[in-house]
Amino acid sequence: MAYVSGPARHHAAQCLEDAGWGCGYRNLQTLASHLLLPQHPPWLRAGLFGGAGGVPAVAALQRGIERAWAAGFDVEGAAQMGGRLRGTRLWIGATEIAALLRHSGVPADIVDFLG
Repeated sequence: MAYVSGPARHHAAQCLEDAGWGCGYRNLQTLASHLLLPQHPPWLRAGLFGGAGGVPAVAALQRGIERAWAAGFDVEGAAQMGGRLRGTRLWIGATEIAALLRHSGVPADIVDFLG
């Protein structure tokens, strides 16, 4: 098991356009900025976001999550969201992020802390 710990670029809302709904995407961008660092294995960096090598914009993340859903990742979540994120202001959370990472070949677990 590996834990993400180290440098990352913080991605905050850059405009009022995604205020109130963009935080899940910004969290994913921050996580991605760490995973794309050279200290990580080449296979990981090559698999993320089709090997683009950079942190995608929100629209590209929405497309990526939709592709993960179409490939069978998080079928229940896809159904709850109507199978579509592009152009919406729907909130995403851990399950959508995990689906995108898993679809990219990155092992990802979701841990729920009770209490």
